[in-house]
Amino acid sequence: MDSKSDEPFNIRKVTEDDAERVLDYINLVSGESDNLTFSINELNCTVNEEKNIIQAINNSKNSVMLIGEINNEIVAMGNIGGLSRSRIKHRGTLAISVLKKCWNLGIGTKMIVELINFAKSKNIEVLDLEVRSDNVYAVRMYKKAGFEIIGVYKKYFKIDKEYYDAYIMTLELK
Repeated sequence: MDSKSDEPFNIRKVTEDDAERVLDYINLVSGESDNLTFSINELNCTVNEEKNIIQAINNSKNSVMLIGEINNEIVAMGNIGGLSRSRIKHRGTLAISVLKKCWNLGIGTKMIVELINFAKSKNIEVLDLEVRSDNVYAVRMYKKAGFEIIGVYKKYFKIDKEYYDAYIMTLELK
């Protein structure tokens, strides 16, 4: 896959039928990068457990999980976890991942746009995320989408006995 590819990129809401493919994607993407909060094979769950997770997200009023596909292959995932407590239900957390072979093709930006549109449609007013501070491409992408760095989590990640900070970023939608 390259930036000149004419293959269509489609974003859609995940369904329970996608559970096995989602687990395969998670195991693949988590082994490609140290930018995620989990490592390869760390999120051990069965297909039925993943179906239950997907069902709960799809039944939520203010949460969503999206997948991005090229030729029926999941190449990106994103989600918004809407908060439910009365004093913070105007907030949501955003997370995305993209397969390494699809980095720098604009796929992450397209996922963020779809997630922001979902958040707006659900009257979520503020989105938050954490990103490794040395992940310059992701930080640039989030800034391009309007997110601002509002703080730093010191030693947020510990990978092979080495610590890495994470930026706390936020986007006000209202």
